Amino acid sequence: MSDFVSQGTLSEKSLDTDGPGGGGRVVGAKGDRSRRSWSPREEEVLLLALKDLVSNRWKSDNGFRAGYLTRVEEILKRELPTTDMKVHPHIHSKINTWKRCYHSLSLILDRSGVGFNSDGDWKIECNDEQWAQIVKADSNARYMRYKAWPYYEDWKHIYGKDRAAGMRVEGMTQAYSKMGAVPSPNSETFVDAVNMILDDLLNPGGDPRKPSN
Repeated sequence: MSDFVSQGTLSEKSLDTDGPGGGGRVVGAKGDRSRRSWSPREEEVLLLALKDLVSNRWKSDNGFRAGYLTRVEEILKRELPTTDMKVHPHIHSKINTWKRCYHSLSLILDRSGVGFNSDGDWKIECNDEQWAQIVKADSNARYMRYKAWPYYEDWKHIYGKDRAAGMRVEGMTQAYSKMGAVPSPNSETFVDAVNMILDDLLNPGGDPRKPSN
């Protein structure tokens, strides 16, 4: 286990960096204590905590292990003793917001001819016709065009396998639909198919009957 998770140590450089802020930040209404803006430093520590938990096997393809939010809160309080961040409503809400942004960005960047611009400021580059198609397909993307998304690569490390598993399950459901018979999510057929997908993701190219180490 890394020093960050076990002891909560962060490099001086990471803590002194103000961070890019920008994409995915939730700004609460004035007077609403359940919502607040996050400082770049708080976002930096949250990112490092999540990435370290992923690296230390706190996460599988179907999500983080139980108790991970408490772990994140402990790390935030250890590294930022004056923070008032709590699991609910702050940390849980922030992580869900980031996850939604990541999934929308991934769908946007999957499109041909769409990407981040060449200026290095992590803004989406596309023409108006492409953007109209993007918004039509995903209403959550409506306000994302002119924002900077500097955390995209970090989010990919944290949420990437979630998306891969979700896309495989969605594709399987669409295939069943074309055959005119979509199995119930609780049916044995559906559960077996999902397990096969997860086995393939966890043990690519290996024997699906053998769990990965």
